[in-house]
Amino acid sequence: MFDPYHTLFFNVALKNGHIMSRPRYEPEQEFIGNLIHELEQKDPDFAWIQFIFQQVDYSRQLMMLKNELLSSKKFAETPEVNGQGEPRRRKELDSEWYRTVELRCKKIDELISSHQVLLGIQGMWVEKSEEAIQGISGSLRGVPIELSTFQSCKDELDSLAIFTYRDPRVLLELVRRRFVTDISCYFRKYSGSRMEPPSLR
Repeated sequence: MFDPYHTLFFNVALKNGHIMSRPRYEPEQEFIGNLIHELEQKDPDFAWIQFIFQQVDYSRQLMMLKNELLSSKKFAETPEVNGQGEPRRRKELDSEWYRTVELRCKKIDELISSHQVLLGIQGMWVEKSEEAIQGISGSLRGVPIELSTFQSCKDELDSLAIFTYRDPRVLLELVRRRFVTDISCYFRKYSGSRMEPPSLR
């Protein structure tokens, strides 16, 4: 039977995976109200959004990450020697990665000295699809979910972004209210550039 609806599952996570980032919405007191107002304006046929919190302690991993960042910074600042034995400035010094090392280390210090809480945001979005109504034989393309209230949450390093899925098995995870709570692998993989953000299991 043909279903003229787009059903998307989604989670909200750090856009560029900078795990020491702490995006905020300004003004903070208006976040929920603005999100509800935006949902009313979008007027989907159905929307379900969950917020899940879990207190964690990644102080040791954060300190190790800080040391790795500072070690890499020191390497970038050490001139390399060319074939004639002459010192040469490393190209890493001109990279965005190098320019933000100090800021990222500062953010790590702030996290270590405060309560560390993982926030999972995930949900389901259903709306009628004109594309589906007009062409049953055509494949359904995912329609991006645009919620500026989430995307306006940012700090100096990163911002939140919405990542969508079409796998119906995600619904089971939503019902169980499960999300990734062990993000150790993201500390190990973090390289200061884009990486896949934490998402649903």
